[in-house]
Amino acid sequence: ETYLRMFERSGSGLPDTKRQEFGALMKRQAEIMSRFEMNLNQDTTTVAFTTEELGGLPASFLDGLKKDSQGRYLVELKAPQVQPVMKLADSEETRFRLQKALHSKCMQTNGPLMEELLALRHTTALALGPPYAHLPAPLLLDVGQMSAPVPAAVLF
Repeated sequence: ETYLRMFERSGSGLPDTKRQEFGALMKRQAEIMSRFEMNLNQDTTTVAFTTEELGGLPASFLDGLKKDSQGRYLVELKAPQVQPVMKLADSEETRFRLQKALHSKCMQTNGPLMEELLALRHTTALALGPPYAHLPAPLLLDVGQMSAPVPAAVLF
């Protein structure tokens, strides 16, 4: 049953002309997802914190961080720097600021991509017909590809 569903979701059961259109939709979705991921990987956003705001973190961690012109520590929105701060920082406000920045990461560039992807997923569902046509686009995404139905839902 799982293999049959995967076969159907790949558009294999569609007539030739619709299958070509479906293939173009799937190709564009792959391009968008690739660009989305590339934007995240290339992001260089940092959040500046004072020594006090990073209380609870070991000196060895702080020594590895860059500083801005005002002497504040710059935490990059990458796992090796985010995880220790989220786990060890004494300040709830510090953790909140970092989480807010992390969840807003690449919003300007990836927000429109997510909107286009959702529209394409909806078009794809309609092309597949029942039982997929009645599902909202986010349900057609594989688990782990997104956690919110629209970009605005992740902003605080």
